[in-house]
Amino acid sequence: MSPSYAKPTTPAEMAAHSSQLSDEAYRALEDIVGAGHVLTGDDISDDYTHDEALTAAPQVPLAVVRPADTGQVAAVVAWAWENRVPLTARGSGTGLSGACIPRPDGILVSFDRMAEIRISEKAHGPAGARRYEYPKTYMLRGLERLHLEFKPIS
Repeated sequence: MSPSYAKPTTPAEMAAHSSQLSDEAYRALEDIVGAGHVLTGDDISDDYTHDEALTAAPQVPLAVVRPADTGQVAAVVAWAWENRVPLTARGSGTGLSGACIPRPDGILVSFDRMAEIRISEKAHGPAGARRYEYPKTYMLRGLERLHLEFKPIS
């Protein structure tokens, strides 16, 4: 069961839900993903505000956070959960559904630093399957979930 979205009640939560990210929130996210990988304000390029959906309006998030590995992703998700800040995940922004368009009161987690994806051969056999083959792999092997390992770009 998914938790429902709760209105912010603490000062940190209220600051995170204002039109700009608080200094405290910025520092916390920067501690997780490293200097230069939390973008706010004018540093957020237009590309992060939309995908290729023709009918969805672009939105500027409070921040764009660019983790380098799954540990950083988990830490960003934990921080957002604790502070009740909505998250939007973004791959390359080429989708047509509007799914990666961020909320103006949330943060966008961009995976652009995580360009190399390795499929765990132990769990799924040889790597190299195309994206459209993943569901087929699930069905053939009766897998409940796909185990992915991400490696940061050097």
